Amino acid sequence: MHTIYMRIDEELGEQGMQALQTELKGMGHVTDVEVHRNTPHDILVEFEEDYISPMAILRKLNQRGVHADIISA
Repeated sequence: MHTIYMRIDEELGEQGMQALQTELKGMGHVTDVEVHRNTPHDILVEFEEDYISPMAILRKLNQRGVHADIISA
């Protein structure tokens, strides 16, 4: 497993972040997604690095109209 820390540019609110969390969890080979109320622009995504890349996760966000940067991988 591998985890990336991403910073989201948009202000999505609690419901928007929860929807994003659910959508990312539905991606193949994404094993966990964490968002916290205290850090509304930050998201942690755990994934199986042998099957999916951080850029594929970033592209999924972009397809949804969300702009993010990978802070650490």
